[in-house]
Amino acid sequence: MTQNKTCYLCGEVIHGDEKVTDMQLSRDHVPPKQFYPESIRQQQNLNLEIAPSHRKCNEEYRKDEEYFYHSLFVNVKQINPGMGKMIWQDLKRRTHNPQTPAMIRKIMQGVSNITQGGIHLPPGKISKNVQDT
Repeated sequence: MTQNKTCYLCGEVIHGDEKVTDMQLSRDHVPPKQFYPESIRQQQNLNLEIAPSHRKCNEEYRKDEEYFYHSLFVNVKQINPGMGKMIWQDLKRRTHNPQTPAMIRKIMQGVSNITQGGIHLPPGKISKNVQDT
């Protein structure tokens, strides 16, 4: 019998003999593998840590990770233009998935060059109301 493990995402026990597919053992990369553009994953052996999780928990958090990856692109592009270019290529590659354009539209809601307080930001700067998302 497999030794029981604890899902690092929900804190519940993962039973080795679990019959319910969603609650079976899954292994999640920490940090998430998708935070690295495909070009970097192909060039580097990332050697990421792996943590035990339920398959269901892992899938649910994947959506949050995708949102995080997409929404921080603009910040990364400004801070590290080389990495920003790689992420842009990765995002373009992902647009064949229907959820990617939908996610980008959702992220762009609440984005403006004028802050909630009415301050007009300089060119290239944006304000994002995260409470709208």
